[in-house]
Amino acid sequence: VVLALLLVVASFGYGCIEESVVYQTYINDEYKFKVSYPEDWKKTLSKSQEEVITFQIQNYIEEGEALFSVLVCTDIEKVYSYRQLTDEDKEKFGVTTRKITVNGREGEEVFMKDAGGYKATTRAVIIPVGELFYIIHCQSTMENYSDYAHIFDYVINSLEISEEAELIPTPAPPEPGKVEITLGIPKTSLSVGEKFEGKYFVNKSLKSSVCIFEIWTKEGYEGMCVSRDLLVDRCRYSEEIRACEITDTEPCEYDRVTFKTPGIYTFEVSVYDYTQLKEILGVDSISDAKVDDIIAQVPLLYPVTKKIITVTVPE
Repeated sequence: VVLALLLVVASFGYGCIEESVVYQTYINDEYKFKVSYPEDWKKTLSKSQEEVITFQIQNYIEEGEALFSVLVCTDIEKVYSYRQLTDEDKEKFGVTTRKITVNGREGEEVFMKDAGGYKATTRAVIIPVGELFYIIHCQSTMENYSDYAHIFDYVINSLEISEEAELIPTPAPPEPGKVEITLGIPKTSLSVGEKFEGKYFVNKSLKSSVCIFEIWTKEGYEGMCVSRDLLVDRCRYSEEIRACEITDTEPCEYDRVTFKTPGIYTFEVSVYDYTQLKEILGVDSISDAKVDDIIAQVPLLYPVTKKIITVTVPE
């Protein structure tokens, strides 16, 4: 990922007012595209396994009046589902569509005068490339959209997608009826008080929802700490792992970022079929079930146990 300052000053005349905008170019080597945006707007980057979004760059002004996002995804219907709108909704929200070509790439433009009734005007360009979709989503308040329309137009027309993007492989779905879990722990040995970072990713092909329990244990201590339970119905899901202490005085003390006492901690992700869990225990929801009963009576759908972190006392 490369950021390069593009010393382009674009002037636009509005009566006697002339506005100059300095643009910066964002280059993404992984998804093989580049795009320019106003240099003085705030930029955020995110990469996620949730749902179908694999990458996003968002750029906005501090006042919140305008923003644009570039998203790369594998399932357009789940990310930008305007096609599911009825004719009545399209008329209500002022939706229009047209074919568009951006730097040799053919796509579709969707303009929504009042997006979802939230008094925001949006303009989106969707470009299919190989098995991926590249989306530029521009948005501003209805009353201020005309002030940013020329910036949005420049940003959209600056998008360039390399031919190499057509060769980017997409993740293969898990086998039918399977759940795949990946632990992402960049560092497994920490000193006391050092920042802990970690995530786990769930990829499932089951039609039913799954119930996920996060469990911490500590060497030399009986019992366990169930930090939380989550109900997941999405095909792809990610969650940040929270650090969890186990001490003589506090069986479960949560600190999202650090371990305050030394020891060997083991993190486990326990996954259950939600429908099966309810049938076996005769409950209507997870909140009605006791963790001990779930562990004792319900078979694991996909157990993952892995020692992920060792905390040592610094000298």
